[in-house]
Amino acid sequence: MRTSDGLALAAFEAGRTDDVAPVIVCVHGMGHWTQAAWDFVAAEFEATHRIVAFDLPGFGASEKPRVAYTLDFFVCVLGEVIEARVPHARVVLMGHSLGGLIAALYASQMPERVGLLALVDPARPRSSSKLRVRSRFVRLSEGCGRPRASCAARFATPSSTPPRFRATISRVRSNSRAIVP
Repeated sequence: MRTSDGLALAAFEAGRTDDVAPVIVCVHGMGHWTQAAWDFVAAEFEATHRIVAFDLPGFGASEKPRVAYTLDFFVCVLGEVIEARVPHARVVLMGHSLGGLIAALYASQMPERVGLLALVDPARPRSSSKLRVRSRFVRLSEGCGRPRASCAARFATPSSTPPRFRATISRVRSNSRAIVP
């Protein structure tokens, strides 16, 4: 896909294609790309949700423009992805590491677009005054600190998924607004 500025982004979709399927938008972290970070999520949710993921600019198969890679830049790109792929629906927004910070900042600016915010080991802003998130949080932290091949392999089969993570997956699947410490 291309942003309004013509920036080429590698975007991926998996799961259900019907209009009533809940949509999970995944934002990867620093040093990752979508496939490495979110394949295990797609495998867990593809039967019940539509999954939208993309490589942030400068990562993976997305264009690597000569621009300042600021949080505002990434939040703007996330907004364009959501508008292009899910124009009129609220989304489940899931972010890891840097992607968690980007997701939280987007949710604080556009709470009407985010039904549920799931943060996996999120980065933190230097100043908490920048972050006013009115959405509810689901924190996926146990056994999933850094999605890598080993972590993805651990979550590939439901029997190997830690109980707290399985419970969180159930809450997200049912689109609850539960807060998990």
